[in-house]
Amino acid sequence: MPPLLVIPAISRHAAAGNDALPTLPALSELLRLADRDSADTDWRNGLLRDLGAAAGNLPEAVVAAAALQVPAGRGVCLVAPVHAVAGMHRVHLHAAGMLDLADDERAELAAGFTAQFGPELELKGTGSQWLLDADCAVAADETDPAGWLGAPLERRPASSPAQRLLRRLGAEVEMWLADLPLNARRRSRRQLPVNLLWMWGGGRVPARDSMPAPAATPLHGATEDAWLAGCAALWGGTVSPLPADWPAASAGSTVVLPTVQDGAQLLALESGWFAPALAALDAGRIESLRLRVGPQLHRVRAGRLRRLLRRRRPWWQALEA
Repeated sequence: MPPLLVIPAISRHAAAGNDALPTLPALSELLRLADRDSADTDWRNGLLRDLGAAAGNLPEAVVAAAALQVPAGRGVCLVAPVHAVAGMHRVHLHAAGMLDLADDERAELAAGFTAQFGPELELKGTGSQWLLDADCAVAADETDPAGWLGAPLERRPASSPAQRLLRRLGAEVEMWLADLPLNARRRSRRQLPVNLLWMWGGGRVPARDSMPAPAATPLHGATEDAWLAGCAALWGGTVSPLPADWPAASAGSTVVLPTVQDGAQLLALESGWFAPALAALDAGRIESLRLRVGPQLHRVRAGRLRRLLRRRRPWWQALEA
């Protein structure tokens, strides 16, 4: 099986203007050599399909719940600590608004949440985010906050009693966060406070035997990622730490790269992953490569004819084509 490189998403902030994006010649050449496969609804459901699971549109929190063995029938959603900025006419997610809390901060916030809103509402630890186990959690239809960094937030009117209950909970959480001692300490250290808990990817946990069963494969990525942990748990595996660069990735493995938030991260991926992958193709060390960029899978094969027949263009144009 060819190795699979996954770029989960390029944030709206990073992709706001093509003039500010680095050229990334290696990624551009990989896409020039690629044939596009069918597109999926998002990178996560696409990755499940890449791994051999006929998953359909499976809510992100349902997959994450597999790692925590949440009973069937429970409503769940993912919860991320973020920082939003209120302007004159809009609210937007700060460009660095996905907050990486220290372990003691995470424990303090989760314990405070349970004391304030529990015991029926509890934030279950899942790494960098939490899992909320509650009936109203199924109504959390927001998408991954990583895709909203730096962008104005949009919200449709609540369409069900569960969604109205979840919105009410969200408003109460915002008021609770405003006076949290944890946030006062973060401000004193010139760190962004947690002023919003982003609830997203909600669904109801099905019976375990009806869940997709991906093929067992070496899976590398952020070990603290709740969804990746659940994905690996579906076949009884675990997530291995992300290798430093391309040569450290074994043949046939799946490597989920970090979500891109700025041009500097793109340049790091270019030097550590895209350029070495292209060199491995050109030298014949690998015959092909699967490259997933967001919802789109690309199957990359080296070849002189491909280079002759396909015009050069920047990587962002190749993705938009």
